[in-house]
Amino acid sequence: GHRYLGTADRYARNSAVEKRGRNHGGLHFVTEIGRGAKISNSPRPDTIGGDVVFDIANDPQRKRKWLCTDYGLAVLDARDRVVARFNREDGLCANRVTSGLAMGNRLYFSTSWGNYGGGLAIFDPLTNVFTARFESDGLATNKLAKLERRPNSIKLIYSGEYGGHNKYHYRLFPPGEFDPKTDTVKAGGSPKHFN
Repeated sequence: GHRYLGTADRYARNSAVEKRGRNHGGLHFVTEIGRGAKISNSPRPDTIGGDVVFDIANDPQRKRKWLCTDYGLAVLDARDRVVARFNREDGLCANRVTSGLAMGNRLYFSTSWGNYGGGLAIFDPLTNVFTARFESDGLATNKLAKLERRPNSIKLIYSGEYGGHNKYHYRLFPPGEFDPKTDTVKAGGSPKHFN
């Protein structure tokens, strides 16, 4: 996955996305004459909420681009201006959004945080409401790494989980599938365990 390593990160196992300081790194816009401005991780509404962009979900039907970041979603209009931002306070199931795609009349996002958190976030532009699918709805795990478009479904690619020493060290589930028409999840099978 994508990582930004700050100066405080000494070990590869430290996730800079989850442990970075508020003023470390970020996305910057630099003009032709050399003036720069930070366009991420700012409270201003016309900036991107996070410092890391994992994916861009194109929504041609509404002429929007959805930036999947480490702090929710930023929505760009046809002129690439930030027109909206969403995070957990707005109903998103997790702030770390790893990928997304538009299919039918909805947008779908994979989310992942911590050892096993996240879920499949679903946005309905007509109602402006987020819903989500979790393990209790049929996902093999809540920790999703990526979504891939299939002709009539969405392939769910899971992220590795750390279970601690009591359950398992690490595990990874094979890909599953989500059917947007029937709103059902098909798990991909049993996980592989790693130490």
